Amino acid sequence: LVIENLESFGRFGGSRLQIERFGGTTPGGGQVSGTGALDFAGARGVAMRFDVDSRGARLLDRDDIRASVTGRLAIRSDGAGGTISGNLALDEGRFRLGSATSAAQVARLDVRADPRHL
Repeated sequence: LVIENLESFGRFGGSRLQIERFGGTTPGGGQVSGTGALDFAGARGVAMRFDVDSRGARLLDRDDIRASVTGRLAIRSDGAGGTISGNLALDEGRFRLGSATSAAQVARLDVRADPRHL
């Protein structure tokens, strides 16, 4: 995910950076906005918590795969591991077999569907 024209407002409180709001655009005309926090004194590294609203945001943009999505994402990490969860609608997608040059391997994601949204 690449965010351009990023604007944000935040403040420090001890080791914690509270981002009260941020927003920007993604390639292809999408938009993202949200809130978040980084805690630089996490026991296992830099902890983070972000809530992101996306509207036509280009989440993936490689030569072999592209996806633009709309919906809410929650990003959580304790500094050693974390989760990305949410309810997204795929606005536009493309997948081309045998053309991956930008990365040697596509990341393996543990994706679970919520049966209430099927």
